[in-house]
Amino acid sequence: MNPGLKSLSLFLLFLLLAAPASAADPFEGYTLVAPMNSTTTSLIDMDGTEVHSWPSAYNPGLSAYLNEDGSVLRSGRLSNP
Repeated sequence: MNPGLKSLSLFLLFLLLAAPASAADPFEGYTLVAPMNSTTTSLIDMDGTEVHSWPSAYNPGLSAYLNEDGSVLRSGRLSNP
């Protein structure tokens, strides 16, 4: 086996074994969702129910944040003319 490939394989195995067992479990609370093909950002509870939404004139960029006051800060994506 190629030494570089062997090192990479060992590193990936280490990452897999070092990851916490609960990494796949959801956190308690809400999830902020801003689908790339939608102009609406939604707050979803643990049951998958939308509890609030924020409309926009633009599709989202690469980030969305829920502020402490309940407002959303979300980047927008403009299409090239």
